[in-house]
Amino acid sequence: DMSYLFGSLSCYLPRTAAALALPVRYFCNSNSPIQIIQHEQLKQKLNNQPRQHLLIDVRQYNETALGVIPGAVNIPLDELEEALNLSDSAFRGRFGVPKAEPDQELIFYCKSGGRSTVAANLASRLGYQNILNYKGSYTDWSSREQ
Repeated sequence: DMSYLFGSLSCYLPRTAAALALPVRYFCNSNSPIQIIQHEQLKQKLNNQPRQHLLIDVRQYNETALGVIPGAVNIPLDELEEALNLSDSAFRGRFGVPKAEPDQELIFYCKSGGRSTVAANLASRLGYQNILNYKGSYTDWSSREQ
């Protein structure tokens, strides 16, 4: 993984970037620092504040057969930009949950942290201001929640 400047933007390029074949802009964020969340913090949020955030699993649909973090909505990374640009009613109709407000907490996870980092940067670029990245992701969650 590496960080660099792309124009005036601070960019983070995970090792998986080439494999994802996404434009560099998905890895850059200008204003909103993305915070990393750990397992215990996430578990506390899920138990104590279930409606104050939107937990998004950005793995592909077939990967969720391994399991999901309770309360998560699955929106694969390659569909995320379109999903976050849907109207509130279209988002609810497609995913069964309300669309997050720009200041509502968004928490992203994937299998091991690469795609969730891309997702967090994308959400920031789209104007979301309260973004958490569970970089331990499902691999960490499943090892601790057996």
